Amino acid sequence: MPEDLFKCIREGGKVITISHGDTYTRSCKDRSGKWHAGETHKKKGKTGGRKSSGPKKATTKRKPKKRRK
Repeated sequence: MPEDLFKCIREGGKVITISHGDTYTRSCKDRSGKWHAGETHKKKGKTGGRKSSGPKKATTKRKPKKRRK
């Protein structure tokens, strides 16, 4: 990523992510109002996300709460 983007982030600029279909770009707006664009990245596919940590635990149903009279 460009050095001016890192400098903007270090100095407390606002970072936003702009989506372009299957790609995205991170940009930073510094305190003086100037925008600094970063590199364009490809989005990960559905298989590239969070990995499963094993089988899911069985859920138990809760008993309904008793109503007051």
